[in-house]
Amino acid sequence: MAKQHLEIERRWLLSGLPGPEILEALGARFLHYHTLYLCHNDPEFRLREITESSQVRYKMAVKEGEEGEERGETLIEPINGSRLFQKNLGKELPSVRKTRCKVILPINEGIRIAGEPTWQLVWELDTFFGRLHGISMAEIELPRMGFDIQIPQWLEPHILLEVTSYKAFYNKNMAANPQTTLNLVRELIAIHGTPNPR
Repeated sequence: MAKQHLEIERRWLLSGLPGPEILEALGARFLHYHTLYLCHNDPEFRLREITESSQVRYKMAVKEGEEGEERGETLIEPINGSRLFQKNLGKELPSVRKTRCKVILPINEGIRIAGEPTWQLVWELDTFFGRLHGISMAEIELPRMGFDIQIPQWLEPHILLEVTSYKAFYNKNMAANPQTTLNLVRELIAIHGTPNPR
């Protein structure tokens, strides 16, 4: 079954993740992602293997429009996802490996939109591996353009810079040109410095 929606998100470069005791207190969930980019153009086709608590599932996403704060997204749960993933794994496609930590904000921090269920705000904290080792980022999907998101106190000390508008931090570009992203990270740290956790 395919699910279509307008994806509106912002992302930040982090100096690292909050400590495990903080994440545990927040009830964080941890998932391991291995993403293959079947088509790097517009529309973008992405196939993802998701592992959580030894359970594995597969999702395909079709994304349309220039990547940035807003773009169209269709999510599909493919039939025989494991077979499709393994078939494409040997093709040396651009790929990304990361651990995603999901922190779901309390329901009273959700957003009510007329005619829609409460929008649950979820912070997604990514730690990258392989060729992108050393990069940590935070993302959050928003209910509408221009929504004024408040950075939580537990995350604020780890924020280095918002990178929503930086093309080098688009997921597909990180997969295709990891060294470009790594070089930019070094430049940004040299300019902005690394924040010290409080």
